[in-house]
Amino acid sequence: MFEITLKRRPHLHFNILMKVVYALFFLVGCTGCFNQQKGESFKELLSRFPQLPRQTTKSGNNYKFIRSISNDRNVTIQLREASDSDNRIHQVITIINAQGQTAHVPLLPNPFRDYWQFQHLPNLLRSNYTFEKELKNSIEGLGLNDTTGTTGMVLEEIFLSLLRCRSIHDSDSTDLNGMLRSVYRNEDEPEDSCSIMQRKNWMHIHKVIHPSEHSFRDFTTFLDSRNNRIYQFIGIPKRHKKLVYSIKVYQPYCEIKPLIL
Repeated sequence: MFEITLKRRPHLHFNILMKVVYALFFLVGCTGCFNQQKGESFKELLSRFPQLPRQTTKSGNNYKFIRSISNDRNVTIQLREASDSDNRIHQVITIINAQGQTAHVPLLPNPFRDYWQFQHLPNLLRSNYTFEKELKNSIEGLGLNDTTGTTGMVLEEIFLSLLRCRSIHDSDSTDLNGMLRSVYRNEDEPEDSCSIMQRKNWMHIHKVIHPSEHSFRDFTTFLDSRNNRIYQFIGIPKRHKKLVYSIKVYQPYCEIKPLIL
């Protein structure tokens, strides 16, 4: 028995050695895999969106940090911005989940209207990159569209706390006078394309926020006065199911000089 044990021990050492070699090979070979699990880097975002101002600092990020929001589900949302050569503000939302994975959602200036897909604007081109797609892909990619309502929480935090929008309710009119005037205009007044757009915008927004017709969340429509945008969240949450939703963007006041992505 003693001699047999001595003869088998070299094989035992060899097997252990091979396991160590395989383990080291796996760790070295998958270094890139762990990097990929971190999500999209800022450099990769700039590569996908050449419209964004370039990074010029040696550290790789000249975007000014604005604010950060964290919730009890260990999700952090950050806002950064930078100006381009025409002094237009470009913003970037960064979402970080509990595992440290990141995703970025650009907020391009309004002249890039194909990206925003503004409702009721004529001659919009179909684009592979839109605000709705970027936001939904980020939430899905980070695993935040769960069955416990994380998506709704993150969206409300983005619009209310991060971008500091104001929730629009049925009784609101002060900041929407332009659209309201187009709805209740004098019949003798000519209606231009801007007035038509504003009237259609308000009619569609009102359908969702009117309490007698829709019982939904407290926050569904958000006015971003600084950037002249209205975001509308449409979707009915169901218990123990992932949220199916859409996001529509409106331009409450007309702007000119559209830019193509």
